[in-house]
Amino acid sequence: MVRVLQYIGLLQTGGSQSFILELYRNMDRTKVQFDFIVFSQVNQELAREIRKLGGKIYKSPQYCGVNHFEYQKWWDSFFYSHPEYQVLHGHIRSVAAIYTPAAKKYGLTVIVHSHSTSNGTGIRAGLKDLMQLPIRFQADYFFACSKEAGEWLFGRKACTSAKYRFVPNSIAVRKFLYQEAARQKVRDELNLSGKKVIGNAGRIAEPKNQVFLIEMMQHIPDDDVRLLIVGDGCLLQDLKRKAVQLGVDGRVVFTGARNDMHRVYQAMDVFVFPSLWEGLPVSLIEAQAGGLRCLVSDRVTRDVVLTKGIKRLPLEKGTGYWAAQVKQALRFGRKSLDKEDMERLEKFDSCHVAQELQEFYLCCMKDMHQMRPGTKQPVFGRRKDSER
Repeated sequence: MVRVLQYIGLLQTGGSQSFILELYRNMDRTKVQFDFIVFSQVNQELAREIRKLGGKIYKSPQYCGVNHFEYQKWWDSFFYSHPEYQVLHGHIRSVAAIYTPAAKKYGLTVIVHSHSTSNGTGIRAGLKDLMQLPIRFQADYFFACSKEAGEWLFGRKACTSAKYRFVPNSIAVRKFLYQEAARQKVRDELNLSGKKVIGNAGRIAEPKNQVFLIEMMQHIPDDDVRLLIVGDGCLLQDLKRKAVQLGVDGRVVFTGARNDMHRVYQAMDVFVFPSLWEGLPVSLIEAQAGGLRCLVSDRVTRDVVLTKGIKRLPLEKGTGYWAAQVKQALRFGRKSLDKEDMERLEKFDSCHVAQELQEFYLCCMKDMHQMRPGTKQPVFGRRKDSER
């Protein structure tokens, strides 16, 4: 059995954490076992599930610059004390150049996984950009959820090498399919019966741009329309204050983080996602699987367009334009998935992706990354762009 160490930072619902946990649930854990390193915020329900599945959770320091040597020493000490690990799968890119050399010193195969396309703006973002540069020369494998995410973190040259893998963010597709009975029940729970519901799900933070949605609601004064924002994050209180300031707080529902997103999507009528930057958002795959019409920022990769019910819009056209598009989508309602939609979604099903990733990890255990051309190598994710 290969033990894979997943460095995910936070253990919460949503985003890349949900993607990794869904893969974990679908692994053959007699062959591949995940353990996790986090530095903050642990959802206790998820922690109990991981331990029940046989996984362990470790706590690392959080890197803050002034603790550079302490942080470096922690990783060295960890790998010295835990020789049972063969693979480190890192999802925290900003400090990957620190933990990658430490892992390789102790013989681990290191995968660095890109889930985004930007660090934002400002001095802090610039420092992160600089810290990330060595990764393309250190990691054994480069994983990315989209072509844009890969080229942004690793560079175009690295993404044409044999080390690069496209790894689609995946979900349990059938779990998110539309169910009328579940829809009415969750709408009752959220006090949304008889309302038209604009939905959004994700971390409440700058890249997700939920403030755009609050401002958009000024252009949708209809009393029978509600904005449902699902998630938690550092900007949640600011967002609530903005809703009050603009006088739309009575028509905005904040649920906080949820562990039952497959149910919450049932309550929605349209899904709106005005992100400033993204890798390949899991929530958009989930929403499309549920047959929701999706309006998404054109700054999100085209790789996320899986069904005929999704439309990319420019943020530059403003909240009034987006509001008009939302009103139109609300008139049409949900879209029934056809055979072509389902075939594209199946490629993002967690059972399929977990099986391929499992075989990749097993190859890594055999030190496959040192093999020469002509021998059997891990092929997971080596797809042409036209096949994505």
